[in-house]
Amino acid sequence: MRGLVLGVAVVLGVGCSSPTQVVQQAVAPESAVTPQAVRPERPVPPPVVPPAQYQAAVEGDTRSTTGAPGVSYWQQWTDYRIEASLDPATKRLEGRATIIYHNRSPRTLNVVFLHLLQNLHAPGSMRNRPVEMTGGVELTGVSAGGQSLSEGELRSGPGYQIRGTIMGIRPPSSLGSGDSLTLEISWGFKAPQSGRMGWNEDNLIYMAYWYPQMAVYDDVIGWQLDSYLGSAEFYMGYGNYDVTIEAPEGWVIMGTGSLQNRAEVFPAPILERLRRAEQSDEVVAVLTEDDFGPGRATRTSETGRLRWRFTADNVRDMAFSATRESRWDAARTKVGDRDGDGQTDYT
Repeated sequence: MRGLVLGVAVVLGVGCSSPTQVVQQAVAPESAVTPQAVRPERPVPPPVVPPAQYQAAVEGDTRSTTGAPGVSYWQQWTDYRIEASLDPATKRLEGRATIIYHNRSPRTLNVVFLHLLQNLHAPGSMRNRPVEMTGGVELTGVSAGGQSLSEGELRSGPGYQIRGTIMGIRPPSSLGSGDSLTLEISWGFKAPQSGRMGWNEDNLIYMAYWYPQMAVYDDVIGWQLDSYLGSAEFYMGYGNYDVTIEAPEGWVIMGTGSLQNRAEVFPAPILERLRRAEQSDEVVAVLTEDDFGPGRATRTSETGRLRWRFTADNVRDMAFSATRESRWDAARTKVGDRDGDGQTDYT
């Protein structure tokens, strides 16, 4: 009897410790549930509701629901004529601008607005990053419609007012639809040293945000009066530019648009290389290190200064650079049939 009990115990012990059965219980059969890819529900975006101002423009036929201009769409227009003088030694620019602003809107404007973007560097201006303090824009003369203006509250009569980088001008009379207004502004400022614009190592100056620029007045918002805080580009209107930059001989000026008087500023060897570059698909070295300096990179003059004239049509802005130690390589580039004569044009 004791032997029987012992035998049963041995059999049970062996059965409980069988590795085969343990494996069979731990491994699921291949026919078990197949894993399914987890796919999140696709969010359903809410309907797009245009701002009320845009809807009003659609109802007024200046905009459309497709994004195309409406049948009554309009844009303002500006003609700029600017004379500027650059002194690389002091990093100062002095300028005088004649600005003709064309009111193509159906509305009468009592006040017009401009940007003085160099006021980012003026004490008291709002900004969203540290910048060099240069003093900002120094105005030496402002007139509208032929009348000289003084700084003051705009509601008190003709005059101008500056808040940060925004300048408002109330002309002697309102600007009706289809009318134009002539502004004359004289100003100056010291260029900062920065990566976005300004001077670098006494041999390169890049001038952007450098002149009084008309603010945009459009059919949706009206006047766009966002201040320049230092880290954003701008909504700018179109216009024509006629700009003359005076700089010391030996400094090469390059700017937006087309140089109109290159024979007056470049010596014969540089002009010849430019002509070759305009006919070449291979790069031509127009200006090398051996050409740096007055009489080589540029012509000379009795005053020691040269005037560079640029024109640009139907553009939104104008910038320029001044350098006395930069190499210049050039070649022509295909731009398609721009004049419709069936032949490829180059620039």
